[in-house]
Amino acid sequence: MKPELDTEKTIANMIEANTGKNLTPRETYIFKESLRALVRLAKSELLFEMKSNVAKLTGTATITAARQRAKAGQRGGLASDYSQWQ
Repeated sequence: MKPELDTEKTIANMIEANTGKNLTPRETYIFKESLRALVRLAKSELLFEMKSNVAKLTGTATITAARQRAKAGQRGGLASDYSQWQ
C-alpha cells in the first residue's frame, strides 16, 4: 500500500474547497493535473534558484565561465571562423 503524499492531500483539499463536489470526473482530473504541473514548476524553479545561489556563493559560475572562454580561445573563437568567409 502506497502512502498518500502531503501534496496529493493538499491538492484534493484545494479542489474540494474551491469547487465543492460539482465537478465531473474529467474536470476533477484536469484540475488535479493542472495543480500537479504547477507544483512541479515551482519545484524546478526553486531547484534552479538554489543551484544558482550555490554557484554564486562558491564561485562555480565564474570558474565555469572562465573554462568556456578558454575553450573558445582554443578553438579559435567565432571571429576567426567568420573571417574565413569574407
